[in-house]
Amino acid sequence: MPAKSRHFLIRFVGVLFVFSLFQASSAQGIRPDDLAKKYPEVAGIYEMTVPGQGAIAVQVYFKDGTLHTVEAGESESTQFDPVEGRELQFVKVSPEKGTFQLELLKDEHGRFTRFRVVNEKLKLDVTGVKKAEIDDAKADPASPSDRQGYFERHFRKAEHQVPMRDGVRLFTQVFSPIDGSERHPIIIFRTPYGISPYGP
Repeated sequence: MPAKSRHFLIRFVGVLFVFSLFQASSAQGIRPDDLAKKYPEVAGIYEMTVPGQGAIAVQVYFKDGTLHTVEAGESESTQFDPVEGRELQFVKVSPEKGTFQLELLKDEHGRFTRFRVVNEKLKLDVTGVKKAEIDDAKADPASPSDRQGYFERHFRKAEHQVPMRDGVRLFTQVFSPIDGSERHPIIIFRTPYGISPYGP
């Protein structure tokens, strides 16, 4: 390997390492209300019946003070933001589909294991019922929804533009483990292909 290429690679790895340290330290300094610890029964696999689509399985979990859902087979999650002054009510605004209002509900035992989603524009009013706990050990690596849910529950994602010596900035995603109780390796993966939603 030529000396210039080796120097460039070492510098690039160093920049990524510094970014990962910065991300980890800043994540520890900002602690949103940890709803996952306050309401551990919420996270799970829910089933809801949508008119015209039938029964749909959905992963539901908290991340950074927001509620996330991932439908079975999907590779992207939907983020519901908390409604101010209402701890277990969340909202997602879509320019095309209108406003989705999601409220977590108690079951007959007083545990939050149900949710209700309402969208006036779509005339949608459905209820989801918890069917199972999330078991990451049994997650299917071939399932886009299982992979997405696992990454969101176990890693923080940061995006950076890393300057190269030719002046071009390289788009970089840094995934930092949320569990800081042990050391983790740094893995660099570079692809010539686009990463959704940034490119084809």
